Amino acid sequence: MKASGWWPPGRDRARNVPVCGWLCTVNGTGSGAPRSGVSSSESGGAGPTPGDRPAPEPGVGSGSYSDPMSEPPAIERASDAPAVLVRSVHRTFEPDTAPVRALRGADLTVEHGEFVALTGPSGSGKSTLLQVVAGLDRPDSGSVRLAGTALDDLSDDELAVLRRRHIGFVFQFFRLLDSMTALENVALAAMIAGAGRAAAEARARELLDLLGLLDKSGSSPVTLSGGQRQRLAIARALANRPTVLLADEPTGALDSAGAAGILELFQRLNAAGQTILLVTHSEEVAAGAGRRVAMRDGRLEPVAVGAGDR
Repeated sequence: MKASGWWPPGRDRARNVPVCGWLCTVNGTGSGAPRSGVSSSESGGAGPTPGDRPAPEPGVGSGSYSDPMSEPPAIERASDAPAVLVRSVHRTFEPDTAPVRALRGADLTVEHGEFVALTGPSGSGKSTLLQVVAGLDRPDSGSVRLAGTALDDLSDDELAVLRRRHIGFVFQFFRLLDSMTALENVALAAMIAGAGRAAAEARARELLDLLGLLDKSGSSPVTLSGGQRQRLAIARALANRPTVLLADEPTGALDSAGAAGILELFQRLNAAGQTILLVTHSEEVAAGAGRRVAMRDGRLEPVAVGAGDR
């Protein structure tokens, strides 16, 4: 990896402050839930409607750097508990205009090893639910459990540790760090999760090899195709060996061939045991999941059969 510019995760060499923005927030080096109403379209594309909010914009809610030596105790997975358990969750946003009831009693269970596609029209609450599951936003009422841990019982710092240990997040518009190489993008996520530099680099090479990007290790993300950039984003999301891989419209910015390749990759990861909860508008992607759940008006509708149940 490049000697100049490579620095411990989230730290500015001179000022000793976070520099990884949203990546630190999602992977747990910052505390605090993001402000409501942030659009993922900051990096391109049309913005979502109020009930369909994605993860926070760069720099929002990153808080102060969490020193691994002083972080809260480890949050252990309860082996007999579902990977995700959502019960009667409500979330209302109150912009300057009328309140938006994004979630209205949502219920969802995702077992370990499942591949679940969450579908529904824009504004139905899909991305808001994904944020709540990741601990990036707090519900107004109801309960969320991740790997057996009740999120509503946790402080912001404890939520940060939980994300670091249990969550991988894939965005529609990649959100890669273009000033770093492909290898550094993945290794940084591993270091934020607690790995030492050598272990982080080894994990990054392992994932790039798995996803067919090892020959692009030294390349900047801007030199990669859309499909390659999304595979790199998936590698980064897997750096901490997450209990649950969350993906918000991961094929939305790709052409049909690129989308098919990403779906095939998710299916391979799931076949190897990775739990996946994916938000999509694509009928083809939803049909390729093991189970499909539809959302409308902030609630989940009856389950439809996916590829894994046919």
